Amino acid sequence: MNWKPTLVFGILFGAALAAWALLRPAPSGPAGERERPFSARADEFTRLEIQVPGQPEVVLERAAAKDAVPAWRIREPIDQPADDTRVADMIQGLRRLTRDGSIAPSDPRYSLAEYGLEKPLLSVHAFVGADKKAIRFGRTTVDPQVRYFMIDGEPDVYLGPADAFEAFHAKLIDLRSRKIAHFQPQRVRAFVLETKFLRPLVRIDEEGNRRPVWELDEQGKPKVNEHGQKIPKQEVVYERTEFQFRERPETPGGLRGWSIVRADGEEWNEPADAGRLELLISDLRDATADEFIEPTSLAAYGLEYPEVRCAFELADSDEPLVFEFGNVEEREGRKRIYVRVRRAGEILAVSGALTERLGRRRGDFRSRDVYDFTKEEIESIELVSETGRLKIQKEVQEEKGDEGAAAGPVWKIVEPADFRKDKYADIESYISLLLRAQIAEFMGRQTDLKSFFLDPPGLSATFRLKYQDGSTSEKTYRFGYPGAGANAHLLKPGRPEVFAVSSAYWRSIERMDLHLRDPAMFDLPRDAIREIHVDIEGDRVLKAVRYGVRKNEQGDWEFLEPSQEKVDADRMAAMLARVNYIRAESFLSRSPAIAREYGLDGPDPYGRLTIRYAPDRERPSDVRERTIRFSRAYPDDRRRHHLYYAKLEPAAGEPDRHPDVMIVFRISGDFVDMLREGVAWVKTGDPGHRPIEEPGGHDHEDEKPKRNP
Repeated sequence: MNWKPTLVFGILFGAALAAWALLRPAPSGPAGERERPFSARADEFTRLEIQVPGQPEVVLERAAAKDAVPAWRIREPIDQPADDTRVADMIQGLRRLTRDGSIAPSDPRYSLAEYGLEKPLLSVHAFVGADKKAIRFGRTTVDPQVRYFMIDGEPDVYLGPADAFEAFHAKLIDLRSRKIAHFQPQRVRAFVLETKFLRPLVRIDEEGNRRPVWELDEQGKPKVNEHGQKIPKQEVVYERTEFQFRERPETPGGLRGWSIVRADGEEWNEPADAGRLELLISDLRDATADEFIEPTSLAAYGLEYPEVRCAFELADSDEPLVFEFGNVEEREGRKRIYVRVRRAGEILAVSGALTERLGRRRGDFRSRDVYDFTKEEIESIELVSETGRLKIQKEVQEEKGDEGAAAGPVWKIVEPADFRKDKYADIESYISLLLRAQIAEFMGRQTDLKSFFLDPPGLSATFRLKYQDGSTSEKTYRFGYPGAGANAHLLKPGRPEVFAVSSAYWRSIERMDLHLRDPAMFDLPRDAIREIHVDIEGDRVLKAVRYGVRKNEQGDWEFLEPSQEKVDADRMAAMLARVNYIRAESFLSRSPAIAREYGLDGPDPYGRLTIRYAPDRERPSDVRERTIRFSRAYPDDRRRHHLYYAKLEPAAGEPDRHPDVMIVFRISGDFVDMLREGVAWVKTGDPGHRPIEEPGGHDHEDEKPKRNP
């Protein structure tokens, strides 16, 4: 074994042991029995005075209110909110100090100069109410985690954790709260948003005409741009929107929660987007400053004329809390915005979510809900358009049944009076769908409502409402649609402002009762059918098809044209099983424009199916006729199947604008293919022959097939 390293290690260990023995404080009592210098609870400390040689004294004070945010404030050398977490670390450091073990003045090792306490590195005056206690910190011992300290009025030197000193030995900037403002979101009762705009400056001449004002050069001549055009002088204006939070409606049926009460001085009464407003309030409450900047030049930071001003009215303050937002810049890959809080006066550089989510326009905080009431408040709905009328009314259902089922509202369609409802349709779900309308765009005041198809409107929706307090009101919403897939337009009650809603919503509301209608378009017993005529145009792939069949006196089916072959009984049975009950796979609209779009309104549609029938068995000579037009084939979204659209022709004595006659609906592609295939007999073994599978069809007395969703 090499003895030299062992000898060196032994010498070092001995030296360390000797040093510990020399510096170890002599116990003046049993460990843990002496009272701590600071035994008060953390929330009982009221003031801290920190003195570092060569630096101004730092004074921290606790706010008088117990629920104040922040709880501590820097009073000297600046007056700013303090970082409560930093102050908590200071108090915790004081509470960890003990008197266990001390170096008394009688100890030969006692030397204030050697311990750094003759001229302390840092002194703290801690107040618990009116009681004050002072602590002086010196240098660390041979162990850097331990530091000498003294308590004013006591001659002994104590040892304590070094981090108690470090908590106080911080830069003033680090003691400040980084939050840009301190407030409780639930105390925000009102909010004013001002957004900057630039508009050309004009002057009024002697004749009352508006004349533009131009930017001038040093010679007093109008400046021109690169295209030689004069540059108009701009003036700064602010769009002002006032929001208010209402715990309860001010009037029967009025708004509660966040609403817009004024816009540019005009009285409003419109719901605000509560989620967006509350998100902004939370973002401002949580925003922290990356940098504090002395306001030497507001213009350099875009704050001479701020882009956005937000002013909060707080329930516990007479003075509004005002935020001004200036330029946005990117630094080290992060966006940050310059903010000035009027109470502080400084300029703060803020990054994070606030730069992305700060609303800058009135429309950013307006509710996009079209309707400002609930389904439970609706008593009736009336939709009126050029194609028809639908009225839905709520009725109270009385208790019924042996078990006494609870009473509740029942929705009924009262117009049209002869409405045939699909038994699988749910009126309440339809109303919920109706109320989910959202505003796509705020288009402002418009004087020419005709250009927005709102004078007259294409459709009006009137809601009769009854509120919880028993009061009632009526609200009518007017819709117009320019066509060609564009957004529809909306005029809400009581406001000359136009809104845009999606074309999908327009198509949904314009269909009115078609959401709820029985899908049957033609329905009668098979034995009532007397003749069937099919006329389908050809195209590049398929030939034209024209034929007619009738039931003769013997009850057999034959072609109307003698030259045509005989009727295949199996094929004929399959056709009868389909044509006696013709159902819509889905309803599109009653709009004439939709009918024209699919070629269903012209004199020569792509296809016609005419059925002659005797609806009354007791009167077989009373033969009537129903013709169904259908469109050419359209591919589906995946281009795998053909889609056909159809429309009824008016029957004899039936008006052209009968609600059923105006419906454009989708018809089964298999149905049209069956009509095209025909009913001519094909002998077995013929290449064109395939077995016919007769579908279940629909007997008049049978249960109707369930409508596809």
